[in-house]
Amino acid sequence: ISEEYLDAYLEALAEALGKEPRDFRHLAQAEATRLLQALTPR
Repeated sequence: ISEEYLDAYLEALAEALGKEPRDFRHLAQAEATRLLQALTPR
């Protein structure tokens, strides 16, 4: 997964939850990837 895509995802998630993107920086890239795959329609 590209860093740019991950950044955009974190920003969108943070905005949706009314938080700052940096609040999600602790998420491991693997976890974010797993989450994205779960949310992506097959």
